[in-house]
Amino acid sequence: MLSEYREIFLEELEEQLQVMDGEILKLEQSGESGTVIQSLFRAAHTIKGSSAAMGFEEMKQLTHEMEHLLDRVRSGQLAVSGALIDLLFTALDILKQLKRDIVGGEPSSADISDCVRALRSFGSEDPGLDGDRPDAEEMPAHRGKPSLSLDLGLRVQERMELGQKLFWVDIRIASECLIRGARAYVIHSALNEHGDVLLADPEPEGLDEEGPGDLLFLYAGNQSREELQVFADGLMEVERAVVEPLAQEEAAVSGAGAAERDAASAGNSAAAAVNAADAADAGGRAGGVMSAEESAGPARSTAGVGDSGVAAVNTAGPARSAVNAGGVPVEPAGTAPGTARSAAAPAGAAGGPAAADAPPHATAPASRPSAEDASAPAKAKSPTIRVSVERLEHLMNLVGELVIDQTRIHQVERTQRRRFADETVDELGDIADHLSRIIGDLQESVMKTRMLPIEQLFNRFPRMIRDLSRMLGKEIELVLEGKDTELDRTLIEEIADPLIHLIRNAVDHGIEKPEVRTLSGKNAGGVLTIRAAHEDNQVVIYVQDDGAGIDPARMIRSALEKGIITREEAGLLSEREAVELIFRPGFSTASTVSDVSGRGVGMDIVRSHIEKLNGLIDIETRLGQGTCFKIKLPLTLAIIVGLQVKLGGRTFIVPMSNIAEIVRVNPDEIRSIQGQSVIVLRNQVIPVARLHDYLQIPYTAYPGSHIPLVIVGSAEKRLALVVDELIGNQEIVIKSLGPFIGKVDGIAGATILGDGNVALILEIASIIGRAGGQSLLP
Repeated sequence: MLSEYREIFLEELEEQLQVMDGEILKLEQSGESGTVIQSLFRAAHTIKGSSAAMGFEEMKQLTHEMEHLLDRVRSGQLAVSGALIDLLFTALDILKQLKRDIVGGEPSSADISDCVRALRSFGSEDPGLDGDRPDAEEMPAHRGKPSLSLDLGLRVQERMELGQKLFWVDIRIASECLIRGARAYVIHSALNEHGDVLLADPEPEGLDEEGPGDLLFLYAGNQSREELQVFADGLMEVERAVVEPLAQEEAAVSGAGAAERDAASAGNSAAAAVNAADAADAGGRAGGVMSAEESAGPARSTAGVGDSGVAAVNTAGPARSAVNAGGVPVEPAGTAPGTARSAAAPAGAAGGPAAADAPPHATAPASRPSAEDASAPAKAKSPTIRVSVERLEHLMNLVGELVIDQTRIHQVERTQRRRFADETVDELGDIADHLSRIIGDLQESVMKTRMLPIEQLFNRFPRMIRDLSRMLGKEIELVLEGKDTELDRTLIEEIADPLIHLIRNAVDHGIEKPEVRTLSGKNAGGVLTIRAAHEDNQVVIYVQDDGAGIDPARMIRSALEKGIITREEAGLLSEREAVELIFRPGFSTASTVSDVSGRGVGMDIVRSHIEKLNGLIDIETRLGQGTCFKIKLPLTLAIIVGLQVKLGGRTFIVPMSNIAEIVRVNPDEIRSIQGQSVIVLRNQVIPVARLHDYLQIPYTAYPGSHIPLVIVGSAEKRLALVVDELIGNQEIVIKSLGPFIGKVDGIAGATILGDGNVALILEIASIIGRAGGQSLLP
């Protein structure tokens, strides 16, 4: 396996599987659509090619059968039906399992035989009917083959003496390929890696992006004809591949062969120029203007791993000739004769068999570029590149160091200003301010490179809702809002499991069955809304259903049955606290255990995950009307805003994402209930705890008339922390404590302050759990 391309292959595979997931859903919802079928066909074709090149034979075979089935739908031989949709989803699930096996480095655990048979026999009374498809080698070659020059004939003889086998490989690039020139170069590179290409007609280096559709290679290698045919069939964006052995009489050396071959090459290059002009006119891209979406899409395809030509595509760009507004290649400086120069020549001047067998629209002479065409801008290149995540992480670490140094410079400037009063201090202040602006812009730019639209996560949910609703016999409409909301890629990965738990809970427990909803005066189909939005410096995600809501009395009964609470505790619970029992480990109201729920795991996992992300979760529910879970998350986990507080002369950091509010109270406002210090704030009873006790720092009575309290929250709990002094907010770069210290309960990490000292960052969820934080009381 080409291990160096493994990661790129997996990235492309994930993209194509997501495309197939979404398109099959569209096909089910909107019925037969040529655009959707074509998108599915191209995704299957791409996976087939890349998996074949990487050596994943089962994936290649399965996608090959999917491709053939989709081709029958595309040609009108089959109609879209529920059975077809189910079969496509079954095949897609097997592809996902094969991908998981590849990622885990495990041997394939999926059996594709039944699915392959189902794909082959679908829609046919005779199961063997679809198995009698013509093989690629039965298709005729598209044109005559050039004679060999003296030099090439000698090289062929040498290869034969070495025991190598020689074949003509005749390839037609798929009509939907948007950058044929780049695809031709990738195919040439892939064949060269597999063996040796002795002749390429036309040569790929001189082709423009529109390029010819037909390619001919003289190939030397140790593979059999069948092995080479399988390899050629697996190349990406290849419509047809024909492998034929080189005949003995063709290997004979003749002096006239060189001239004939050059004439054929020139004719095909000219045909390519006319094809490019036609494609440019038909596509409406005169002047070389291409949208970002158009240019980015083909770039990803041509950089695919299936043809083993990632590096080749990246380096081939400068070698290809530019294309003017009319689609005619403009020869770049240093272009070798017979490449781009020959492409600009009229097709009629080429002669030879290649010109005779060219496509009909390629027989007309190519028009010469006018002065206006020559001055037109070149076609836009792809505006995106792939960057390793490790590089982004390293860049973010460097920006974090700059943020720390920026804080230290400001600290030095303030210290110097207190000591001296001259122009140099003012100049230092100006430099510090300028650096702050530059570093702030740099930080924002680097953070944006790590941000991804949450749509990548949301796209997983439609299929899940479809399967769950069918399993449970419910009608559910999924509404996704705010898909363009951006979130740090690390947070997107971390929040996926909690959201899946919330969604499964809403589908199973929240939304009722159609007959129950109808009796309640509701629509038979329920609505599940997942919405994301930016609020202040946080991302808020809502998961809302219009189901039955949460019944506090039922929650208490279930908790008593499972021994989660005692009867004495149950008598003291308010309705809000009863609802929040859902976050207790082992709690479930399901009467039976199923594949969806009932095992007593889920909501406590949601809370623990969100606590680890310095987030908050709240519940709003109305009996008979529905439930809404509200999750608040920081934009990123690398650099946060923290509140500096003093405890016993030491500085600690409280993440602002955990702070609900800051208040100052008189000492007599702090009361004691059953031995627990509390304050009453806007009719809410909030426990009070001294951080000194938790961190084992000596506490001295506060000298002022008011005590500063920081009200913090984690999940559904709140706690008022007593501190000695409030210093102010500051951007904090989170640093790990390292393996030597390890994990310390209540400490999330550390940071370096402006004076060079180290300050510990508090982990609020752990402190609330240890210091006696309680749920809010109404």
